[in-house]
Amino acid sequence: MPASAIGLPSELALAFLAGVLLNLTPCVLPVIPLKIRTIIHHAGASPRHRVEAAIAFLAGTLLFFLAIGSASALLHWTWGVLFQSPAVIAFLVALMAGFAA
Repeated sequence: MPASAIGLPSELALAFLAGVLLNLTPCVLPVIPLKIRTIIHHAGASPRHRVEAAIAFLAGTLLFFLAIGSASALLHWTWGVLFQSPAVIAFLVALMAGFAA
C-alpha cells in the first residue's frame, strides 16, 4: 500500500473537518454512506487506519452537535431560533469561508 502524500495526521484532521462540515448540509442522512465510503477508500486496507478515520469522523460529528447543543442550552434558544441568530449565521459563514480559503 503506498503511503499517503499528506500523511496520517493530516488525513485524520481532514476526516474530523469532514464530520463537522457534513453536519452543516441540509440533508445529512443521504450523504453519510457516501462520506463513509470515501473515508474507507482513503484510509486504505489497514484496519488500524480505518478505525482511526472512523473515530475522527465520529469525533467531528459529536463535537459539532455538542457545540450546537451547548450553545442552545446556554442561550436558552430552541433549535430553530439558533439558526435565526445573526451571530450564529455570521460564525457559520466565517467558518465556511475559512474552509474554502
